[in-house]
Amino acid sequence: MGYTFPAKILLVSGVILLVSPFLLFTGSGELQCGNEVSGLDEEEIAPDEVVHYHRLSADAQRAFDKALGSGDNTAVVSGDNCPEAFSYSDWPQPHTIEKNGTYYRLETYHAGSGGFGPSLESRRSIGLMFGGFALAVVGVVLFNYDRKPETGDQ
Repeated sequence: MGYTFPAKILLVSGVILLVSPFLLFTGSGELQCGNEVSGLDEEEIAPDEVVHYHRLSADAQRAFDKALGSGDNTAVVSGDNCPEAFSYSDWPQPHTIEKNGTYYRLETYHAGSGGFGPSLESRRSIGLMFGGFALAVVGVVLFNYDRKPETGDQ
């Protein structure tokens, strides 16, 4: 018995895995913005990078206050509530905020990533796509290995 049947199974499985992230991880389409607040000592402050609380937009103040008032100093806002004053990416973005004479570090990030690199959803998608590609390649190699060379005699 040859490798044709297992090769076809590997090839089909690989294609299914390659396509699955687009079907499984569609996301809500709404941006999830994480905010984490911590205190700063005076020697950590760069005066030219300080943003004064009273100059923040109402959305930015709400996001900051929500994080500051939570038990773990973190808060997630979503969609239209993500303040334009802050930048959100897969990696933490530090902001220095002064409120009532106290300085804070606000780190903003895409909430799905937890502030440490690409989001879990992105890592799963990459893993599934890589696994699917590997299976498909093995399937193609096995399929071609099992084919008998043509002899040219007629």
